[in-house]
Amino acid sequence: PFKIPPEWLSSWKPHLQLNTILTLLHGLNNDIEELTKNGEATEDDLLNFLKDTTLVGLLPNPPTIVVKTFVSNPQILTFTNVYISGLIYVRQIDPPLFSGRKIKLFTINFSDEGDEVDEG
Repeated sequence: PFKIPPEWLSSWKPHLQLNTILTLLHGLNNDIEELTKNGEATEDDLLNFLKDTTLVGLLPNPPTIVVKTFVSNPQILTFTNVYISGLIYVRQIDPPLFSGRKIKLFTINFSDEGDEVDEG
């Protein structure tokens, strides 16, 4: 059987986020002890107890969601106007600035003569 070495367990245990589970266990500990104190509680009784139990009041409230609306400012308006004007300009010039068919970056010349390389 697989045996967990203590070094391995101690290396990753601090990185587990067990706060919620530990809070739940501490909150329900007294109720579960009360349910099982006479020794007659079955596994089904515990499962039914856990199904009917809520976590309201045990866990901290989640942070509120803050909705921020867009607020314009002069810098955003300037950027938008310049960007749209630039797009319109680039698409309207003749010949097109970014047309792959109209711009030649370099040419390749082929020669029929076989140039020999002297490796000497």
